[in-house]
Amino acid sequence: SGVIAFYYILVKWQGKLLKPSLGNIVLTIRKSTDVFLNNLMPNLYNSFSMVLLGFFGGEVANGKLDAGTKFVNIAQQFLSVLSRAFFPFLSRKLDKHQFYARVNLALSLCMSLLLFLFAPLIIDWFFTDEFVDSIIVLHIMSISIVFLALTNIYGTNYMIIAGYERQLRNITMVVSIIGFALSFPLIYYWGFIGAAITVTMTRGLLGFGIMFRVKTLKR
Repeated sequence: SGVIAFYYILVKWQGKLLKPSLGNIVLTIRKSTDVFLNNLMPNLYNSFSMVLLGFFGGEVANGKLDAGTKFVNIAQQFLSVLSRAFFPFLSRKLDKHQFYARVNLALSLCMSLLLFLFAPLIIDWFFTDEFVDSIIVLHIMSISIVFLALTNIYGTNYMIIAGYERQLRNITMVVSIIGFALSFPLIYYWGFIGAAITVTMTRGLLGFGIMFRVKTLKR
């Protein structure tokens, strides 16, 4: 697909490759700092939860958490692809944001409901009996799909497009620090279930926090 894309750009559309100046590179990096931090900060509660769980609960606990999150991650990737597909369209026609929000929310609710209802069947089909505890992880994490959709809808595909990158970064940083702080007691006392609660609860705070901020900005 990359070779075909370059054929269209360079041959069919007569596009030219230009060497960027050092000044333009530095300016681009500076302008992208807020977006970079916005993408980086969720690792404080997301990836760190797995590290902390491995420290407190060991490999078995990490395996149960991983099994319960695999299908949620697949749904997350699908929503990310949808978000990236709509991004250039919304950059030109932000007035169509409401339509995109309805489509994304409807899909995320369907995926969340399906994973929640079929969690026992999914774990039984794809994993061995030792992973039966992963069902509750999938139940908890399936809820986070809707929260991820809210973040994509109102964060990536509204606040960044509308020029509110810094406000989005601030919300993400505050919520990520809260999730980081919550991960210690929750994982220490409830292990892999605590890790699933940490990630889901923090994604909920982030999704709703961004959504309410956008509602305020629109008013």
